[in-house]
Amino acid sequence: MFFSFQELDLLTNSFSDLEIAEKLKISYATVYKERKFYGIKTFTQKTGLIKIQGTGELRPLGSVRGAIRKDGLNDCYFETVNSEEKAYWIGLLLADGWTTLRDGKPKEVGLACSSKDIHILEDFKKATGYSGRITEKINKRSLSKSGKSTLSTLRITSQRFTKHTIEAGVKPRKSGNISLPESSFLYPASFCRGFFDGDGSISYKNFTFICNSEVFAIELKELIAKETSHVLKIACLISPLTKKDVYRLNGYIKNRDVLEWMYYSPGPKLDRKYQKFVEFWT
Repeated sequence: MFFSFQELDLLTNSFSDLEIAEKLKISYATVYKERKFYGIKTFTQKTGLIKIQGTGELRPLGSVRGAIRKDGLNDCYFETVNSEEKAYWIGLLLADGWTTLRDGKPKEVGLACSSKDIHILEDFKKATGYSGRITEKINKRSLSKSGKSTLSTLRITSQRFTKHTIEAGVKPRKSGNISLPESSFLYPASFCRGFFDGDGSISYKNFTFICNSEVFAIELKELIAKETSHVLKIACLISPLTKKDVYRLNGYIKNRDVLEWMYYSPGPKLDRKYQKFVEFWT
């Protein structure tokens, strides 16, 4: 354990979990897990006070409203998807992100990835102006050899930001029920690269787009064919995790132009997959 009971109990008398993590330069998850392990109350639970992020101002619990934001979020970022960059993020969110509702109203946008790819979450924060934290946890449903990996997650709670993201095509409970958004036709290469960076794989001999929707796989196949004249093959497999159908859109050496089309367009990209493209395909 990083803390003894006495050390952590003393710290929480004066500081929140986030402040403790920042002061000691450790992850928020470490503080949270060890506090829960020891059964220690948070600063707010002990004092009945909330610290306002950025100012340190103390307010009584229940007096703080969601309108008080200190994270600098550009909540109108997706109001108009009018750039290669925004189309990329919509593609990535369709693959590895989500939106949620609360009482029928937009609540949250989330994006998760392997911790080795955490730079892409940092890039998303910069693009949207968001300064909130990224959390980490063990992914027990990992397909890695060990069966476990570390998952990094970014959550943005904002009605307006979530509303625009949903309107841009990232619908709540989207798994198995997604379709191509308008941005995929305006900026097809960047959109496809975003989706591929989230739910794709690349090796020295082939590359694959992966999704849970047959309709989406067919739409994506037709979009890529229209833009590149390459027709990728669709295969249906059973997911080892969910036991449900998973559709794979497969490309091979003869389809190399598809990768060049995606990677040579401007905008963000996942470093790990791009390096494989450079190593194996250029």
